[in-house]
Amino acid sequence: MRRRLRWWSQLRFQLLASFTVVLIGNLLYTDYAVNRTLSKELPQVELQTLSLRASRLRIDLEQSYDRYGTLSAKLLQQPPQLAFRLFGQDGTQIEGTSMLPSQPAIVERALTENKAAALIVANQAQMPRYGYHVLPLRYEDTTVGVLEVTEELPPIDRFQESIQQDLLTIALVSMCSILACGMYLGTRMTQGLREIKRQTEAIVQGDFDRRIAISSKDEIARISGYLNQMAEDLQQLAQTRNEFFSKVSHELRTPLTIAKGFSSMLRRGKLLPEQERTVEVIDNQIDDLTRLVNDLLDLSRRQNSHMDLRTHEIDCHKLVMEIVEQQRQVLSDANVTIEPICLVDRVLVKGDRQRLHQILGNLIGNASRYCRGKIWLELDANEQTVSLRVRDNGIGIAPEDQARIFEPFFQSKHGPRGKAGLGLTVARELVHAHGGTIEVESTPGAGTTFAIRLPRISDPTDQRKNRPRFRSPLAPKPKALPEDSPQAVQS
Repeated sequence: MRRRLRWWSQLRFQLLASFTVVLIGNLLYTDYAVNRTLSKELPQVELQTLSLRASRLRIDLEQSYDRYGTLSAKLLQQPPQLAFRLFGQDGTQIEGTSMLPSQPAIVERALTENKAAALIVANQAQMPRYGYHVLPLRYEDTTVGVLEVTEELPPIDRFQESIQQDLLTIALVSMCSILACGMYLGTRMTQGLREIKRQTEAIVQGDFDRRIAISSKDEIARISGYLNQMAEDLQQLAQTRNEFFSKVSHELRTPLTIAKGFSSMLRRGKLLPEQERTVEVIDNQIDDLTRLVNDLLDLSRRQNSHMDLRTHEIDCHKLVMEIVEQQRQVLSDANVTIEPICLVDRVLVKGDRQRLHQILGNLIGNASRYCRGKIWLELDANEQTVSLRVRDNGIGIAPEDQARIFEPFFQSKHGPRGKAGLGLTVARELVHAHGGTIEVESTPGAGTTFAIRLPRISDPTDQRKNRPRFRSPLAPKPKALPEDSPQAVQS
């Protein structure tokens, strides 16, 4: 039974998911790396910029130090985001525009050690960031004062938010692009794989006529070519095999018919008891070989779609009773009894009576070789299907053999050696030709049941559908059915 793949199991989805995960991972790492670099490098860049501005201002002030009015004008001409303080040689503030607390220790070190200092400080009340730069002012090789320059800096969070927004935009655009490209590439890549899958399923189902159209020269195209070649080889092999079966079957029929005729002539003559037993053995072997040849011919016709069914309405109840009466005569010599279990009255199917006899005969013959003296032929039905079951009380079939029981010439390794033929294979093909299904249910040591289900057709003369009509007193009681099952409702 074909089972549809869930969307998350498809290769195309897995490719898209892989690309998306890689993209998201790269973007997260990029965001982390940018924020880390920003937190580390941005303050240094800001301090360098502030130092450059402060150095230029110091040069202007040192050149205008002997002109106090010019000095004040220079300070007032600075950009509004810059604030400053000017300290004298004794460390007292001469003038300034900065509202930040002073840093006396840094100012003192600039006066005494003639060293500039730069740092970033934050006002705890409002939490803005400020760049703080202190430079000594020199005039004629003497430190005459200290210049303190401050600048309000934008929060790093603002830069981080801006970068994160840009990264988010990039992520969305990239994800849409990857999804579009991934859908296109994934569809194109998996199209060939889907064709290979369909071709493989067709080969498994015995359809060797299908071919894959090859439109590229990549690896998938090469695999498709190999698969096409394999299908062609299998088609030729199947055709050769079917022709061989057909020719062999036809060629063997003539000598078997002649041998059967001579065997019948010998039976009509006067024979000694030992000769009669010998002729009987010959006759039985001829019958077995004739059945095998007929099975080969039927299988060949079925596989070549040349099997013609003479279909008409068949009453399955009458069919079951006919087969039971015929098989009782055949099975009596083997000390095997067969009993009918008809849970429904007249039910109709459309089929070939001779072929249905052949199907049930093959199943009953197979059951007779492994049963412990009992076989039941059961009939049941619901609104849509008619069920025919051949049940025995034999040794059963091993679970690992049940999947192969319908293969030609299959011989189980878990039971007694018996005849390995085509009876079950032909039965399955004939059931399929009637539009039905056949299944096997078996428990080792508890018997085997072959269940056939055929489409039911309406019966205009049936006024009492599925009325129980007959049940052998020798048959075991059927198992109790659930009250809501179709069989329990109808019976």
